[in-house]
Amino acid sequence: MTPVSPKPSIHDVVTGFWEPNTDDLARGLKLGFGSTISILSGEECGLWTQKAQDRIDYFRGFMSYFTVALDPKEELTCEKQLNSFSLKGAGA
Repeated sequence: MTPVSPKPSIHDVVTGFWEPNTDDLARGLKLGFGSTISILSGEECGLWTQKAQDRIDYFRGFMSYFTVALDPKEELTCEKQLNSFSLKGAGA
């Protein structure tokens, strides 16, 4: 629930309260589950890792269990996030 600068809180990302600015977008950071992975463990981003894939699989499983439709535009991975959050980003 609590942001740790320069990262926004996961709650703010999930609810859409955090809005990525131009610096965030240039780093590949945008709304979606992938950014929560970046907040939790930036080392899993910028490449494919089994850990990140496991998080995505669990997320999909929970969405299915609770019968919540997954938006097809949802960015589930952080593979394209080449850099982590910065002091110029909206989370700082």
